[in-house]
Amino acid sequence: MPIRSCAVADMFYPRDFSSCSELILELIKSIGKVEVDPNAVGALVPHAGWVFSGKTALKALMSIDPQNAPDTFIIFGAVHHYGVNKISVYPSGAWETPLGNVEIDSETVEYLYKNLGTFLSARAHEKEHSIEVQVPFITHLFSHAKIIPIACPPIKSSYEFGVELGKALKNLNKKFFILASSDMTHYGYNYNFLPYGDIEDAEQKVKAENDMPFIEKLKTMDYNDLLYIAEKTRCACGAGAISATVGACKSLGAEKGVLIDYTTSNAVRDIFETRHSSFVTYSSVLFTK
Repeated sequence: MPIRSCAVADMFYPRDFSSCSELILELIKSIGKVEVDPNAVGALVPHAGWVFSGKTALKALMSIDPQNAPDTFIIFGAVHHYGVNKISVYPSGAWETPLGNVEIDSETVEYLYKNLGTFLSARAHEKEHSIEVQVPFITHLFSHAKIIPIACPPIKSSYEFGVELGKALKNLNKKFFILASSDMTHYGYNYNFLPYGDIEDAEQKVKAENDMPFIEKLKTMDYNDLLYIAEKTRCACGAGAISATVGACKSLGAEKGVLIDYTTSNAVRDIFETRHSSFVTYSSVLFTK
């Protein structure tokens, strides 16, 4: 069975079992109690290093009803590497994590290939971190769940692909949960993006004027112009993944998005008094009926 090896362990999260498990438990403890939504069918989660965005991602995953645990997580990932210009489904095998290998739902992948003509590619996922950082969280919280990783560049067909995928999933006797893995605005000199200048309250302006208008569209699941807005304002690095997830979740009955958490990389840096003029913002949004 082909195994995809960890590509960003020791950079985004710990590589060894003990450190990885301990950090997840530490993050969960710091989050505390999370209200479960039994009607949730999907979520937007961030994909930075766990120290920065792990709590925000976990809050969404912890909102899933454990009494109705998914059999399979379909994870639409942002694309950060050149050459991935098609929506690319990981075909078979398993993904390595420090907590053990997580199996690909090959049966569903084959079904999607036969019925939707999905493009299968392991190579599209070789170096990408956006999906990888979610997988240890998933296997810690839902140890029996399988995954279907889908690399999703910001192409016009992403929403329609999500809609058709959601329709196809309804024909299967399984429980699915859809994830979009995307950070939000990357601001500052490090990212060559300073529309509000290098000012002290840049974070507030980014939140109010860059991120929240996009999040408001997610709250109403308004898919129109999601890709255009993200390209124009650079408020999401995984706009294609988000668009596809909105489409799939709408097909599965979701009617609204609920903002679970919003934070920035400086929220962590403040603890260590290392605030930086360049920062990234993160949010988790639950898509629910």
